[in-house]
Amino acid sequence: MYVYISVKEDPVFKRQGNHLFIDMPITFTEAALGAEIEVPTLEGVENFNLSEGTQTGTRFKLKGKGVASLRGIGKGDLYFTVNIKVPSKLTEKQKNLLLEFANESGEEYKQANEQKKGFFDKVKDAFHN
Repeated sequence: MYVYISVKEDPVFKRQGNHLFIDMPITFTEAALGAEIEVPTLEGVENFNLSEGTQTGTRFKLKGKGVASLRGIGKGDLYFTVNIKVPSKLTEKQKNLLLEFANESGEEYKQANEQKKGFFDKVKDAFHN
């Protein structure tokens, strides 16, 4: 008799040995101001304090929150990488607040859908000024 076992891949956790890896979406506000976030683990939810100014792609470790060793000694770690969710639809008020933020930060913002002026348009503008 032959027995075949296949393990289905988990939609949340990726495993490498005894270590687990997950991607954690966070908001711009949580990343910029710092926040307490809830990180899923095999035992439930673990609270984690993000420091202000957290950058997308930053990896954190929860020691001992991975998979138990087959030999019964120790556990792996859980690593999570934060990714900032950028909203796809903003209200006019939100857009204005972001423009104000960019201005206050000294950013030079150029709107993507503005048409670039060609050479002749620039020459025409020079004569009209």
